[in-house]
Amino acid sequence: MSLTVKFSSAFLAFFLISCASAQKRPYFINEKFSSVAETSVAVLPFDNESVDIDSEKYMRDEVIKKLVSFGYSPLTSSYVDEKLKEIGISDGGQLKAYKTSDLASKLSCRILIYGTIENYIFQNLGFIVRKKAELYLRAEDGYDGAVLYEGFGAGDDSKIYTSKKEAETAFVLNTGVKLVSNISNKNFLMGEAVKKSVEKALEKFPRR
Repeated sequence: MSLTVKFSSAFLAFFLISCASAQKRPYFINEKFSSVAETSVAVLPFDNESVDIDSEKYMRDEVIKKLVSFGYSPLTSSYVDEKLKEIGISDGGQLKAYKTSDLASKLSCRILIYGTIENYIFQNLGFIVRKKAELYLRAEDGYDGAVLYEGFGAGDDSKIYTSKKEAETAFVLNTGVKLVSNISNKNFLMGEAVKKSVEKALEKFPRR
């Protein structure tokens, strides 16, 4: 098979996958949110539907950082996790079994932010390197459980290489970056995709 045919096949596969996974969802902003004066927020552990166990930490940290830039004062993840463990919660998938008001009381925080990592992919497909992150966020009022905000964001930092040499160089580079990320526990590999997905998910979130 010629290089041109290989590239064309890879590009077609990438295009079809991208189209199939692309989603547009409306934002929801409750009018009530503007009357909530509190700036303290608790970003709860995310429900992780991806196969990457480290994605939850990376996505959650990015959300917290973004909320700080919006004028909020997020509780630290360590504090939130410690309090939740006291009532038997160790991951985001367990939150469905608890009332928002009970969690808010436990954390002494009115605004609770739930998240679901719907996609977190790194794939080296030869001429195409896929980096994609998708995040759904929902803020609820700890007083009555009302949904204050909903947003979804998809971040894509995929690359297409047009020559065999470029593809080989990219493979070596991404392999090295992944190794460094694993050793340092820093998100060097998927950082841009994560940042884009979080920015999109919080695009309409009220500022303080």
